[in-house]
Amino acid sequence: MRLKIYMEKFLQNQNKENQNKDILGSKNEIDIDANEVVGNYAENLRKALREQKIKKTDPHFEDIDPNKLTNDDLIIFDKFQKNTLTDKEFSEYQGGLKNYFRLQRQLKKEKFNALKDSRSNFSAMIVNKIMAKRAEEMLKERKFKKAA
Repeated sequence: MRLKIYMEKFLQNQNKENQNKDILGSKNEIDIDANEVVGNYAENLRKALREQKIKKTDPHFEDIDPNKLTNDDLIIFDKFQKNTLTDKEFSEYQGGLKNYFRLQRQLKKEKFNALKDSRSNFSAMIVNKIMAKRAEEMLKERKFKKAA
């Protein structure tokens, strides 16, 4: 559902930009298949994740299969990359992830291993990156205060 809303906002912004470019007042109608747009969006994000996995930018990638990530995971990745991820959004995402883990444990019983799960490792990777970013910001702030 979040991906649909996110994509709708994206498409609305695209439509506004296209309207501003339409100087002569003619109506340019574009037939857009929303499923195709969402699919392309998700595939581009998966491709970016695969590239990072190949480069081994994070040890969590060893157990992350981009094809097993959900649209919610991909939205979090996209927002993190764009530096627009809020604490509230990430907290809500983690709440949903806890429900996913609970369900997996119920369905698979003893066979579910969160340490080998793609979504679990993806979440851990994002948490680590958020913490590293915050630590970096705190260091910059301290250096700035000392310099002043």
